[in-house]
Amino acid sequence: MEMIIVVVIIGILSMAGVVGYRATVVRAREREGQAMLRLIAHAEEVLRVETNRFVACAGTVQCNNVLRLNLPNQNPANWNYSVVQVVNVANPPAAVSYCTQAVATANNAGARTFHIRRNVPAGTDESNNMPELPAGGC
Repeated sequence: MEMIIVVVIIGILSMAGVVGYRATVVRAREREGQAMLRLIAHAEEVLRVETNRFVACAGTVQCNNVLRLNLPNQNPANWNYSVVQVVNVANPPAAVSYCTQAVATANNAGARTFHIRRNVPAGTDESNNMPELPAGGC
């Protein structure tokens, strides 16, 4: 009888450990996505200084090529990164702002999806608060 009680207690403790481990993994992956978004935002700013424009990229591989980065793109990937540029209607094709986003993949279940929006003329800069991506994307 005592052995059964000990096995049950060990099972309960191990289940609590597994749940805590999974939550820690999700938080670590979210921080990875946020760090990569900041890296993309800095690369956009550097590119703007060099070329006087922001660029768009549709996925992680394209962002690596266009922004000269080395974002994690393992298979299966945890995040899909992209940048949407906003063009000044009065002065096309000059992009005056961008929104970079990290969308959690199926491999990254439980993680939220984040974005950084930068709007030069309006002075909007969300790079410090990293809001969760609203429904519908950037």
